[in-house]
Amino acid sequence: MAQEGIFIGTAAGGARQCINLKRANRHGLIAGATGTGKTVTLQGIVEGFSANGVPCFVADVKGDLSGMAMAGSPQGKIHEIFAARAAEIGQQGWVYKDNPAQFWDLFGEQGHPIRTTVSEMGPLMLSRLMDLNEVQEGVLAIAFHVADKDGLPLIGEVPGYPRIHAAYGYGGNGITFSFLASRLIGAMIAGRREPWHDDLAIDRPRPAI
Repeated sequence: MAQEGIFIGTAAGGARQCINLKRANRHGLIAGATGTGKTVTLQGIVEGFSANGVPCFVADVKGDLSGMAMAGSPQGKIHEIFAARAAEIGQQGWVYKDNPAQFWDLFGEQGHPIRTTVSEMGPLMLSRLMDLNEVQEGVLAIAFHVADKDGLPLIGEVPGYPRIHAAYGYGGNGITFSFLASRLIGAMIAGRREPWHDDLAIDRPRPAI
């Protein structure tokens, strides 16, 4: 494999297509409809890099790629499909094998713990972690956008939901802003307004885009 590169498939005429390792630092895009093999192609590329001693960092939000850490089996339910596809594209001498993997875990429970901020995680990953619906995800995305523009969090009553209070966009200043949020929300529940209410309110005027 080191001489040939990373095998990724065959062309219409049957010619083998490989990624030249000397040019593997270029940007790439894998695109296609559902079920066309995007994830499997990515798996093959990552496995090829691993076999050539090149470490890879892969963001696996849905868990589609974690199977690379465990070898398959000829007794598996889809072994015949794999074997038929390998024969179709001229892949010979292939065997099941695992790949060295180190899982990173935001919660530090099932893998290497990651230290990150809410701002670095972003609204999409947070929405997945909290299993938010589309409306909640939209509100969170807007909150991130506004907070990123003026550098301040959004704290207070959620517009349209008079009994729900929230605090978004702490960034790397959670210690400071969490204290302000507790003061601000506590005062609102008690029927008072803190002097800095308008500066941090969720419905404050939006900064220019």
